[in-house]
Amino acid sequence: MIDENQLKQCSTATEQEERILAERRISFARSFDAQPCRQAALDDLDAAR
Repeated sequence: MIDENQLKQCSTATEQEERILAERRISFARSFDAQPCRQAALDDLDAAR
């Protein structure tokens, strides 16, 4: 079981770790049109465009 002191130590990130986490979040963020639409089918595509 983790006591309160261990929890405080685990929840503190260094400045470098914060920067790495922020970069990771940014790299996984995609604009709306770059995200996959898993429920779409080939019939949903407009071939005329």
